[in-house]
Amino acid sequence: MIYLVYIGMAQALFASFFFINRRPLRTSDWIVSLLMLLLAAPLISIILSMNIMHGPAGPAIAAARQCTLTYGPLLYLYTRTMVEEHPSIRPHDMLHLAPFLLLLAASFSFAPRPAPGIPGEGPLAAVSVSANILSFISYTVLAIILLRRHDRKISEYFSFRSSRITLHWLQWTAASFALAFIFVFAASFLAPRIPLFQYPDPVPALESIGMVFFIFTFNFFALSQPVIYAEEDTGAGTDETPADRRYEKSGLKDEDAENYLKKLESYMSEEKPYMDGDLTILDVSEHLDIPRHYLTQIINEKLNKNFYMYINEYRIEEAKKKMNDKLYSEHTILRIAYDSGFNSKSAFNSIFKKTTGFSPSDYRKKFL
Repeated sequence: MIYLVYIGMAQALFASFFFINRRPLRTSDWIVSLLMLLLAAPLISIILSMNIMHGPAGPAIAAARQCTLTYGPLLYLYTRTMVEEHPSIRPHDMLHLAPFLLLLAASFSFAPRPAPGIPGEGPLAAVSVSANILSFISYTVLAIILLRRHDRKISEYFSFRSSRITLHWLQWTAASFALAFIFVFAASFLAPRIPLFQYPDPVPALESIGMVFFIFTFNFFALSQPVIYAEEDTGAGTDETPADRRYEKSGLKDEDAENYLKKLESYMSEEKPYMDGDLTILDVSEHLDIPRHYLTQIINEKLNKNFYMYINEYRIEEAKKKMNDKLYSEHTILRIAYDSGFNSKSAFNSIFKKTTGFSPSDYRKKFL
């Protein structure tokens, strides 16, 4: 088991160094770097506690184990920086770390337990367990709420869906991590009361396995996670600012909206930008020189759709034309889907059935 702890510690420290040295350095990168560093701290404390517990390093070992109180806030802040178009960390965000700092200070005033586990006895141990469980539950819920809002928002921005923009991996990873730690802390608190968990107990082993698994899983996805929202030119050609929200106060006149709509539909029919599987509303905005929030408003209000459905309906019409054309009779349905701008078979099948009432294969049999 100690080898697993060493491996997890080395991976966390390496990942921390890697993320903080990425260029360009994004807000999310230094949050991950700090998270990995704090994940390494308890693993280091496990190694030290095997040799030192009541000596000078004892309080430091106890303090290192309070780092778990930072995991929830940092996962939440990472989630927020990923789903915001203009991510930033504000001064009041430091309040999220207040419980950690308070228990960190308190841990230096209590002698740690003479065995691995949660530091401190009596009130400090109970407070630490309660604070960690509450923290993991609260911040996991907040992160999931952000991801659910993001899931709705991307339909206004992207014409496609993939794991790199939905962040479903983050939702399941954060929830699994929280549940694992809640179990570990609950088991640690109940250890003296239930024979099954009395020392020598499995709690430290479970904690180490959970942390190492999370370190490797999180890094695997985070390393390949691109920026979701591209930087937007706020100079000439668009008057949108970070403060803009929805379009109830956009100032868009109905006459201008009609002209923009004609311009948009002319662009779609003549140049077929929907054939690009990675098309975003920002691409259309920049090409037509129309502010993005105006396009969103026009598509929502004039056509009663979001950008995702608007573009994919054009792709469906393109696919139907190809399926009805004998020149494409030898082409597979999947090839036609990709040739029409789709980059996902599941998305094509789902939208085709929603739009036509038929599956692609049934439609081809019926109308070809």
